[in-house]
Amino acid sequence: MSFFERGKQDEIELKLSFQPEDLPRLRNLPIFKSLSSGRPRTRTLISVYYDSPDLALRKKLIALRVRKTAGRYVQGVKTGAAHIGGIIVRKELESPVPTKDPVLAAIEDESLRRIIFRAGKLEPIFRTEFKRTSRQLTLEGGCEVTLDIDIGEIVAAAAREPICEMELELKSGPPHRLFDLAMTVLPSVPLRLSTISKAKRGYALLSGEKPGWRKDVPIDLSADATVEKALAHTVQHCLDHMLANEACVLESEDPEGIHQMRVALRRLRSALTLYRHVLPAEQYGSVVGEAKWLIGQLAPVRDWDVFGMEILEPVAAQFPGDKAFRILLNGLGKETTRQRRLARKAIRSERYSKFLLSIGQWLAQRSWRDQPLTETSVTLLAPVGKLASARLAKQHKKILKRGRGIAEMSPAERHQLRIDVKRLRYAIDFFTSLFPPKKAKRFSEKLSDIQDYLGYLNDIAVAESLLQRLCDLCQDSDAPQCRRAAGIVIGWHTRAMTQSESKLVADVSGFMKLKPFWSKRG
Repeated sequence: MSFFERGKQDEIELKLSFQPEDLPRLRNLPIFKSLSSGRPRTRTLISVYYDSPDLALRKKLIALRVRKTAGRYVQGVKTGAAHIGGIIVRKELESPVPTKDPVLAAIEDESLRRIIFRAGKLEPIFRTEFKRTSRQLTLEGGCEVTLDIDIGEIVAAAAREPICEMELELKSGPPHRLFDLAMTVLPSVPLRLSTISKAKRGYALLSGEKPGWRKDVPIDLSADATVEKALAHTVQHCLDHMLANEACVLESEDPEGIHQMRVALRRLRSALTLYRHVLPAEQYGSVVGEAKWLIGQLAPVRDWDVFGMEILEPVAAQFPGDKAFRILLNGLGKETTRQRRLARKAIRSERYSKFLLSIGQWLAQRSWRDQPLTETSVTLLAPVGKLASARLAKQHKKILKRGRGIAEMSPAERHQLRIDVKRLRYAIDFFTSLFPPKKAKRFSEKLSDIQDYLGYLNDIAVAESLLQRLCDLCQDSDAPQCRRAAGIVIGWHTRAMTQSESKLVADVSGFMKLKPFWSKRG
């Protein structure tokens, strides 16, 4: 399925979570009553999910359940989801069955039926029990939407997890109308975008899995993709990467979750910069501005994480029992905890939810089309290959120009080189599928070596201010010893950095000799 196509059996749904105490206010919102045809309907739904003992269906991204409601049983099969902003798009097949047991013969899709049959013996693995209050809404332009408010729980063996969700399912009309409605509700009831299905939550509850972090995955752009399609696909890719790490940040102490969210946001900013010339200035500024705000909210805790893992702790390990290092490490823990709390507060804020809904709305509506027809704007419909080559060449040229004087560069100049290197790496990641993969990989690896050293240089610069902060927090009697330990830390890493200087110069020199893989002559 391409970015905006809809199949006959597709379920298109925007899922949002809320706090239980907000349920009365949500149910009684005047906007729902004004858009409704008829009274709300409340039912109790009990769904049993089935899989093989080795969870073969889960591995195929298939969810099979039998739902009981009003004494009747309905079998449902859902397959792996695609996304439009935060909207979940997936294939859904439902059919009545006589009992609580699955009936594979009732699955109309032959290939899907065959996959499930090959899974072997199926058994109940978890269930959901919830009350669903439904309304049929008619939005602007005749758009038909089903509003479902679900309250209940997921049960897997002895484990339980609450369900507190609002689902907006599109029956007819354009997908962006779902975002329009959610944005209207947001000021009245705090909502959070959710892209995790009940089935996925059930499997996680069954296995006891805790939220983990996820790196970005390769982007696959087809050779005939238009600039518009590449733009939408790339922005969605960055959004998926960010959302995949949200739970890790909120529910885990693993520092990699914060790192990956920041990487996703930086990649998003870089992607929008690549396509800036075809975007209306106001739209570009709005999305980039909010991404920049969120990066700023996550930056302090990431700085403290890196400072601890890469700068302070390796040196402190060489001085076991030293009181000054114990004080610095204790201060590190407190500051990291405080900044992580502030980062989570930002992610739970209304502004964050509005940012996600806004960018989803922007993607679903293809709002960038709302601009005058010009020679520049029509390139949205041109093949992306030419733009990719031009953008890679432009960023490459910046690095060649700066890199010639690497040995004599000031810290500020090296910082700018680091930014340019990172931007070229991101651009290569976005466009790799359009070019010979081995040559693109070689470019990325060379850039990675340069970025690692320049990143280390930046970490040391940040460490000086963080060490000063820790020393300021020391008691007066401990301050001299803390400053001594801080000096040891900076000296240790400055020496290591100096020893690596020749490698940096060699890496930059080697990179500058590489032939561009996007050039026909390369």
